[in-house]
Amino acid sequence: MSKLKHLEEVFRVIELNNETLSLVESCTGGRLSQEVTSIAGASKVYCGGLTPYQDEVKSEVLGIDASLILEKTAVSSEVVLEMAKKGCNFFKSSWCLATSGWAGPEGGTSVDPVGTVYFAVVGPGHESVERRTFSGSNSREEVVEQAVRYAWEYLSKVLQSKT
Repeated sequence: MSKLKHLEEVFRVIELNNETLSLVESCTGGRLSQEVTSIAGASKVYCGGLTPYQDEVKSEVLGIDASLILEKTAVSSEVVLEMAKKGCNFFKSSWCLATSGWAGPEGGTSVDPVGTVYFAVVGPGHESVERRTFSGSNSREEVVEQAVRYAWEYLSKVLQSKT
């Protein structure tokens, strides 16, 4: 299924259930929000998005505990889950999808090398995190594009499991 098909499926399910969506993006840099707002009628389900790129902004704007970011790093399952939870609260949305990762070419750790992206989805009775390491780690653009494609696939899968 194409990226657009996954996004259309996300919209269909959220709208069918009279729910809403928000996004909190770090490594995808607003690309998910851009794709959502390119769809006519997006305002029926899309509340808005934040792109808290710096750790300080994650703490100051979203209210993520700075000690959690220091202990786990911003690219971790714990932090990305908090980003999604705080996104739901900030936008008062039913669902929130959050991303954080190492797009490269610098960054990464021995545990989470360049190309690693964490995805979190929070919604009614649901919290989950996925970790993926994408190829093309020498190309920032390739990593981001693959992350955006997977984000819609992941959210679509979660929503399908809830219906």
